[in-house]
Amino acid sequence: MRFLIVLGLVASPALAQETFAVGFNGYSVTVSSPNYSGQTAVDTAQPVADTACQSVGKSAVFQGRRAPQRGNAEFFFLCL
Repeated sequence: MRFLIVLGLVASPALAQETFAVGFNGYSVTVSSPNYSGQTAVDTAQPVADTACQSVGKSAVFQGRRAPQRGNAEFFFLCL
């Protein structure tokens, strides 16, 4: 039991640093990423959005960014 608690505490910060899709409906995708600024942040989120949009035969086009939680940013892409 202690092992699982320690593993959870060690793994949680590592998982928080990943970039992943948090919403996808075939027309748009929202990608969550550590809060980077500028073009580097978009370049980090773009491959995740491309993968999601390519699953429906479309390509991802960046539209905007917001920071709903401290330490994370969300990037919104349209699938065109």
